[in-house]
Amino acid sequence: MVQAQALRRTFRAHGTDPAAFALAYDEATERDAAPFYWNQIRADRIRTAEIAAMLEDRPPPPPDPSTAAFLACAMRDPDVFRAFIECVVCVTLPQEAMKRPHVAAKMAEFAGPPALRSRGMTLVQLEALLAG
Repeated sequence: MVQAQALRRTFRAHGTDPAAFALAYDEATERDAAPFYWNQIRADRIRTAEIAAMLEDRPPPPPDPSTAAFLACAMRDPDVFRAFIECVVCVTLPQEAMKRPHVAAKMAEFAGPPALRSRGMTLVQLEALLAG
């Protein structure tokens, strides 16, 4: 959606000049869409490290404290949940949502160590279950 909006705005402003359109669209993409891309790259790397830890039967890396607080709050507070959903559908960047005064206040209420995460089965346990 962000990319489509940037395209629409840029085409309205520079649709008759291909060179100006290309430069302006590149700038708009870097400004408006690239932060979502880089956030996803970061999330993918974190998830890859978690999966590798599970496969190697070792504890996962500790979660980012602010992200953990944001997720914990989202499960407890409807306003923070709505801000979280804005992030999921790429309308708002998480770092912007977490700066909102009401979200930051709720996150401060839930400050502290994140809840323990269930590791589920180990790879060996899963293989044994599937083997029958």
